[in-house]
Amino acid sequence: RVAPEGDIDLPAFHREQGRKYLTAWAIFSAVGLAYNAAYDLASHGSYFLRQDIVVLPMTLVAVVAAIFVRRPRIQAACLAVEFGAWAVFFARFQGSLTG
Repeated sequence: RVAPEGDIDLPAFHREQGRKYLTAWAIFSAVGLAYNAAYDLASHGSYFLRQDIVVLPMTLVAVVAAIFVRRPRIQAACLAVEFGAWAVFFARFQGSLTG
């Protein structure tokens, strides 16, 4: 809950609630990885499996970030990996998203 007045302390919010939303991110990502793998294996494709290879590090660093939510340097390193993986993902797969 956010107080109706006054400043919002986002670092304190992250320290208190970060584990919850980082864990949710990791779970959603893991479910997406599993679904993509199952779909590709059922359809004898490899497109989503190639995406999963890029998304897997994002899932793993979300778990690490959730575990070490009170360690700013680890959080920064995890964020750098997330951004790097997203950059690779969009550079590699953006063409298929635009048609």
